Amino acid sequence: MEQSHSDYNGYRDIRLADDVITLRKFTPDDAEDMLAGEDDENVKWLQGGEKSTLESTRRWIEKSSSMMAWQFYDHYTFAIEDNESGKLAGMIDVNAMPDKESHLQEGEANIAYSIHPEFRGKGYAPRAVQRVLIFLSSQHVERALIRVNPENASSVRVAEKCGFTKSGKEWSNPQSGEHFIEFSKDLQHDSYGG
Repeated sequence: MEQSHSDYNGYRDIRLADDVITLRKFTPDDAEDMLAGEDDENVKWLQGGEKSTLESTRRWIEKSSSMMAWQFYDHYTFAIEDNESGKLAGMIDVNAMPDKESHLQEGEANIAYSIHPEFRGKGYAPRAVQRVLIFLSSQHVERALIRVNPENASSVRVAEKCGFTKSGKEWSNPQSGEHFIEFSKDLQHDSYGG
């Protein structure tokens, strides 16, 4: 597993890779591919029912990139790239900024992900989560969380496959009314080389 970090021009460039995928920063050139990979599943489970436009996707990439800048070491949004084809396969977001809105405590990080349709069912989401777990462990995060709608069976399977267990916490989004359950995994720093 490859893991590299470099700082340049105030931007922290982090690449996490295995033999199938690479997690890397988004670039403006990814906007069209990100939008092309959006389908009803992404819109339903990750975007609260709102479809993206090319302009909103560009703004999201710009915001994601600025969050990964040197002053925001607690929020990372990675593009998931297929190593063989070089195609954008999806995204994975990591939020370790504790606050009331995110329901995160100090030492916790929430993981959210989306895989483009042509790459689903090939193990890309579990691979991406595993890369992120190794990275979080090296950052001394104590607990990783995945919060999903219990009706999203695919995402529930990803959490379970990666060794997460139901934490017993659940809540509803006051704006959308969507129900979430929380899966958690305690990170063993020595197991991940952190």
